Amino acid sequence: MQFQIDSSSVNSGVPDRDGKIKKFFFGSVKGNKKIAGSFTDITAGETGTAKLNLRFGNSKTSVPVNFVWKEDVVEVTGTVDVVTLGLQSGLGKLNAECNDLHKGSDGVSKLWPTVDVKVVSTLKKICK
Repeated sequence: MQFQIDSSSVNSGVPDRDGKIKKFFFGSVKGNKKIAGSFTDITAGETGTAKLNLRFGNSKTSVPVNFVWKEDVVEVTGTVDVVTLGLQSGLGKLNAECNDLHKGSDGVSKLWPTVDVKVVSTLKKICK
C-alpha cells in the first residue's frame, strides 16, 4: 500500500494554527511539499503490525505501527519523530513563532519532536 499527502492539507480545526504549521513547520523544507509513504512487513490477520515508510524532501524514516482491520476499514496507529524527516529546523521555527503558547509552568517553551499518527481509511478492493 502506498499513499501521498500534501503537507498544505493540514487541518487541525484551528485555521490560524494551520497557517503557522504550513508556513513555519513544513515551509522549512524546500521543494516537494508531499509526504510519500508505504507499508511493508505487514503481519497477517485482523490485527497486527507493519512498518510505515515515510519520505519528505530528501529525508526518509521507517516506524513501527499497529493496525486493526474491520471489514473494509483499516485503522493504523504509530508515532513519528519529525526530526528523522528533516523537520528539526521547522520545529524550531514553529516553536519560536508560538513561543508564548507553548510555555510550561517553568517558563520554558518546547514542542516535542514526536507526533502520534492515527489513520482510519476505507479500502476498495479492485480485482483484475
